Amino acid sequence: VKEYPEPHKIVLDIYGVQCNSNWLVHNPGLASVDNVDVESIDSDITRFTVYLKTNTSWGFSLDYTGNTLNLNIKHVPQNLSLKGLVIGIDAGHGGPQSLGAVGLSGLREKDMNLDMAFQLKAILEKQGAKVVLSRDKDVALTMLERRDFFLANKADIVLSIHCNAGAGPLDPMGASTYYRYNVYKPLAKHLLDNMITIDGVGHTGLVGNFNFTLSSFTEFPCILVETVYISTLAEEEMLADPQFRKTMMEKVAKGLNDYVKECKNSEL
Repeated sequence: VKEYPEPHKIVLDIYGVQCNSNWLVHNPGLASVDNVDVESIDSDITRFTVYLKTNTSWGFSLDYTGNTLNLNIKHVPQNLSLKGLVIGIDAGHGGPQSLGAVGLSGLREKDMNLDMAFQLKAILEKQGAKVVLSRDKDVALTMLERRDFFLANKADIVLSIHCNAGAGPLDPMGASTYYRYNVYKPLAKHLLDNMITIDGVGHTGLVGNFNFTLSSFTEFPCILVETVYISTLAEEEMLADPQFRKTMMEKVAKGLNDYVKECKNSEL
């Protein structure tokens, strides 16, 4: 199953299936679905193409009830502003076995991630959003536990906060954002565009088709936010400054606001 932005559609290929359907029922008044096509694209592959009325994506799920395959498409939120949204914030890593990257001075990524998650939560709540944190202390969570938490709390958008690593200690690298599916590229771009307005922060690019587990789930938009490189001396020093972390999260919040406004305009 794959979602495409232009035109907005979800394409589902079912393997080992021959199509013998000669009609499709289209219920009137659906909020999201415009039309459904079904066709055989090979002797044992049946393709369903679900054309959507909406221009923005808010996630979908695919599962079985007995022999029935269910495609559940989330509606566009009625009130497209932060005041009407549930924002999930995931502080990357956590617990004794998942420190994340560690800087040369001993600064630990998991601690910086959690601090920035709290900073972002406070900023977004002041703007009227409801915010849920996958972790609010130093605990270990699997990716499935993080996903299930955000599903249980009906998160509309999820941001996973991390510090990057891998560069040499003298090589400033900057910020980056990562998305798995093209329908969420605009969100990743708005976040990065705002982050790199901070003096001294460059970028390592807008990265698509990235196989980060939490971004691979289709039930909600999820972007991996890599602030700056904790493995680089100059950027580790930035991260050690609480004011820098706050400023970075203010820029992330601004990018999120810009994206929600774009969604509102595109759905008018």
